[in-house]
Amino acid sequence: MKIPIDSLSFQLDEINQLYHRYDKLEIIAVSQSQKHRIRYSTEEGESGFLTDYITPAEIVGYLMNFKKEFCFNPDRLDKFFKITPQTVIISIDSLNPIRERSKGIKNAMQYMKSAYKGTYDKRAPLSVKPSQKQVDSYDILDGNSTWHVAKKIGMERLPVIEI
Repeated sequence: MKIPIDSLSFQLDEINQLYHRYDKLEIIAVSQSQKHRIRYSTEEGESGFLTDYITPAEIVGYLMNFKKEFCFNPDRLDKFFKITPQTVIISIDSLNPIRERSKGIKNAMQYMKSAYKGTYDKRAPLSVKPSQKQVDSYDILDGNSTWHVAKKIGMERLPVIEI
């Protein structure tokens, strides 16, 4: 069965919306051949190939596995967080991180991916207090790295508990 490479664009678009380690995945054709490679690129300008030359049928399998392993829906807060009766869901733009640690952000990304897949405990809601600098805003006491990850993956709202 011959699979037109154009029919895979929908799968790539969906992955590009849900996966946030790379900014973009694309299929690169090899001249007139039926072999292709999948390339990634990041906002930092890095790029590279994720596959050798593979057929469109192999691309279908690769993309299905890629999506299963790496993609998640940022709107499914219940897959990332323990939602309790005390939890309030607020706009991510109402939250002010008070620190940024690259190691903490890297770890938070792994924890959130694992929680989403069900292989690690879900995270507690972020702990916040009203900001003294901005009206209708909160400073994050616990969950700064989680906020950075949430922002990167496109979450618009986060669960919080006011302390």
